[in-house]
Amino acid sequence: MMDMSITAEARAAFVEYYLRSQWLRHAVYQDLNWEVEKRIDQTILLMKRILEMLGKWSSIIGKGEFWDRESFVEIEAYIEAFYWIAWRTRCVLRKLPELQKFEAEGVLTVRNHIVEHPKKDRIYGDLNIGEPQGPFLKYVQPALKEWDEHPDLGLFINATEFYTNLRIACEEANDRLKKKGAVIKRMVGEAVIVS
Repeated sequence: MMDMSITAEARAAFVEYYLRSQWLRHAVYQDLNWEVEKRIDQTILLMKRILEMLGKWSSIIGKGEFWDRESFVEIEAYIEAFYWIAWRTRCVLRKLPELQKFEAEGVLTVRNHIVEHPKKDRIYGDLNIGEPQGPFLKYVQPALKEWDEHPDLGLFINATEFYTNLRIACEEANDRLKKKGAVIKRMVGEAVIVS
């Protein structure tokens, strides 16, 4: 399973960036910041729902029962939505000052080559949810892995990379913004706190 604490750390680092970048006072950046914050929240919501469904799947399989088709369709929709929204988040982040080089290779690979523009070998395939690396959308049999041009490393690995890279990119951007004199001003009661 995936450690969800990395999602909170990534979100907190972005919120600090968002507050620190306020000094740029550019309406376009404000709108982009709101878009990113919303998209991060959506990816977190999707990951929570996916993990919840995987927990139910584990208990059903443990009892020797089968999961119904609707549950497979539902979790696959959540996984695809995660990759689309994480990719959109990546695109918007790259338009913000100090974050233009943000990258998440796993999200990019799955969105571009498995979800959105699959080649013939990825048009069909089974959802595989039993692996420790997390679910695979179009599972490639181990015997065929050497011919897999765009390997999916698994949702947990790809999501961990996305949130970790987001946290690191925002922390580095925050350090650069601090050096440029960007401070966070917020009201706490009647006092203005500057950090």
